[in-house]
Amino acid sequence: MDNPLVSIIIPVYNGSNYIREAIDSALVQTYKNCEIIIVNDGSTDNTEEIALSYGNKIRYYAKDNGGVSTALNMAIEHMCGEYFSWLSHDDVYYPDKIELQITALRECGDKKRIVWGDWDKIDENNNLLDSICVAERDDIALLTDSIYPVLMTYISGCSLLIHKSHFERVGLFSEEFRYTQDYDLWFRIFRDQTTYYLSMPMCKVRNHSHQLTNTAPPQILSQNAEMYLGFMKNMQHDEIVRMFGSVYEFYRRYYIKIASYRHDKSTETAYSMLQKEPISKRAISINNSLMEYFSVVTNDKTTNLCIFCAGRYGMKLYYELRSLNITVDYFADNDVTKQNNTYGNTVLCISFHQLRSLMKNTLIIIANKSPDEILAQLHNAQFPYIITVQDIDKRVLYWDK
Repeated sequence: MDNPLVSIIIPVYNGSNYIREAIDSALVQTYKNCEIIIVNDGSTDNTEEIALSYGNKIRYYAKDNGGVSTALNMAIEHMCGEYFSWLSHDDVYYPDKIELQITALRECGDKKRIVWGDWDKIDENNNLLDSICVAERDDIALLTDSIYPVLMTYISGCSLLIHKSHFERVGLFSEEFRYTQDYDLWFRIFRDQTTYYLSMPMCKVRNHSHQLTNTAPPQILSQNAEMYLGFMKNMQHDEIVRMFGSVYEFYRRYYIKIASYRHDKSTETAYSMLQKEPISKRAISINNSLMEYFSVVTNDKTTNLCIFCAGRYGMKLYYELRSLNITVDYFADNDVTKQNNTYGNTVLCISFHQLRSLMKNTLIIIANKSPDEILAQLHNAQFPYIITVQDIDKRVLYWDK
């Protein structure tokens, strides 16, 4: 393997705030055999002026606005490189990103191996928010096993280096999915492949208020739910068992994930798929452990179960319990706009006053990131059976803090 040309592709829409920093990070790569392709997806700011100021250091294309997938596909069709490397206009490469990945390919002896790695999160002002080290989360053998890292949403698109043959094998980015085009393609590209994972940050991924994920949330939520449901439907039995141990555990995990996107149709479809599978030994064990804990708290009395707080944490807990065949009888919330609404399609949210009339036979789980105020409220009203979600052993639930 010599020194193959790498095409660094930067799709951009109204990216004048950050595009210069992205281009500069591509230009200073320690691996020098790179071309930089910028596709302006119909920007209305001065993105074009900034891009053209780089002259022949870049290749520049402009098109009508059609979404990032259309810009990426245009760039792929025009790229001269043997490898594709995506750089979002608001993100930044570390200087040795490409060199590390080309070196990894030389070492493994497989030039078509997909290479990916960790990344750092930064804010609008380049302050470090978090460092994502996937090796700290999972087994290395699984991280290089086909679509497992995609299913676990471990992939940052800008950390990837992809041989052009994979586009010939599975196609380009889907232009139907305006918000989920990346993971849709990663699912197709990673499947049945052995990948190369580098346990070091490849890039800095920026979180800011103007990015697409923060400006079109309803559409993003529905497309994410539909995409992950598609993953569930397309997975084969042997793939699931190899990666997750049992079909039920995989479906349980994905039912909870899909439910978080608040798309009722996809959520209920995922739940029906879950219910058709024999319940796993792990789910039975967790159910038994939780029911024993609930019995200890309530002195073995038969009680209703109420989740206090019908927000994100409350709903996440509801779907986790439902996946374990544990029934939630009520939600409760101090927010009057949530009271008398149903959540999870069928569970009524009641007021604090209504909850007081049920206190003698109701176990309450406070589902709040900061439960102390509600805990004090319930203790002052002499509720007998109270726990918080923090009291539950989160190692046995798919609890996302």
